[in-house]
Amino acid sequence: MKINFLFLLIVGFALTSSSWAFGGVPIKKEINVKGNIQSFAKMPYGNQSFRVEQITDFITYQKTELATGKTDRHGNFDVLVPLKNTELLFLIFDKVERTFFAVPGKSYFIEIKAPIESLKKARGTFAKDVKAAKIVNSHPKELNYLIDTLDYACSKFLQENPGGRKNKKQVDAFIIELKLEFSGVESPYFNDYLKYKEAELLMFIYRSKRKEFANLYFDQAKRIGDHVQKMQVFSSFFKGNFKHRILIDDFNPFHSAFNKGDLNLCLNLIYDAPNATREIRELILLYGIYEIHSQKKYSLRSVNGMLDAIIQQTTNVNHRLIAQHIKHKVTRLKEGFPAPNIVIENENEQFELKKINNKYVYLCFFRSWDESFQEELKLLKIIAKKYADELAIVCIGTDDDVKTFTQVKTAHQGDWVFMHYNFQSKILSDYDIEAFRIDRYDIETTAKYYLIDPDGDLVFSPAVSPTQGFHKDFQRIIAQ
Repeated sequence: MKINFLFLLIVGFALTSSSWAFGGVPIKKEINVKGNIQSFAKMPYGNQSFRVEQITDFITYQKTELATGKTDRHGNFDVLVPLKNTELLFLIFDKVERTFFAVPGKSYFIEIKAPIESLKKARGTFAKDVKAAKIVNSHPKELNYLIDTLDYACSKFLQENPGGRKNKKQVDAFIIELKLEFSGVESPYFNDYLKYKEAELLMFIYRSKRKEFANLYFDQAKRIGDHVQKMQVFSSFFKGNFKHRILIDDFNPFHSAFNKGDLNLCLNLIYDAPNATREIRELILLYGIYEIHSQKKYSLRSVNGMLDAIIQQTTNVNHRLIAQHIKHKVTRLKEGFPAPNIVIENENEQFELKKINNKYVYLCFFRSWDESFQEELKLLKIIAKKYADELAIVCIGTDDDVKTFTQVKTAHQGDWVFMHYNFQSKILSDYDIEAFRIDRYDIETTAKYYLIDPDGDLVFSPAVSPTQGFHKDFQRIIAQ
């Protein structure tokens, strides 16, 4: 019987172009997340938005949004989430967050009970309820069940054997028990988790044999940066490597290579293991840059140049993502770089910073009880009128007491944006606004100012206040 060669070619291409499980069943590159959320008082969290985020960057811990949805009136939710690999996910309902490991092609039913009424009244960055998800349809072979079982076993071993971490025989015997218990598990993600849990237990014993430990667990390892347990061990092992091995030596050739943006030479000098892969060298360099970027050993231009070189030259998608996140952290609030966007939605008004076009923006953060800001408001009215065509003024109150803010707004509302930050802690952290909880007598004012150009980049970070001569600085800018 003749077989059509073109048919075989097409079938072969289809098979190699898709992800297939054993038995020829295609693996869906998504997961289904269902469940219900309610308060401890059994009140449903109805008609509320939620999102699903992924974390594969365990250096900056910045998340990436994968999907969004909305609960029904009973607090039920159901969403399809695109997912290429097994990852750690966050299911986020405002101040309620649940974490879980997700495997492509699987479905998860999650029940959530949280102190929702209390959280609505709570303020501040740490007013959150973050826990591991309670997965109703979990079972002994399911990844979350396996990881929880392993973590519990390790914690119990260390609790019952306080000196066990220092005793190689005890650790070796316990590791053998773990391998026997989980010998039938086929999940590659879990087997990596198990291997690096063993590494975590052995770290103290190998403290004087660092090269041997690194050769065992890092030099030839793959996909280190996007695996939470691998990075747990990596971060502990390589912490301070850049700071204490390279920065203390003023004559180290690494400095010259870094300032020149010579990525390949930096990778050769960052780690003294000849057989180490480029992957591990890149990760050590990224981790080192993140550790020391605030020390100003290298200019911002040099740091950015090196991060750009990694972004352009790496073949590791996750390393590119990490480098982009580090670059965002390094350039945050730096003059000449983009100002963080601000989105505020109150009951009767909406505001988004980046939607202000063709004007400079004078951004003012204040607290209504700060009497010195009342003087600034008098000058702001004059500045707003004088530079109406060139400058937009945005005043954002960061008060805990909305009533006091409303009184100030009513008394001083002018031709500018005047809004409360609506208790969005991200706005405070993005612009380094201190969350004052007590009266401070060692500072003159709590207000903070920034000037942003029409392209959205920071011109003055921070800028001076109106009473300190902002109008003179601005006049020089527009006269150029």
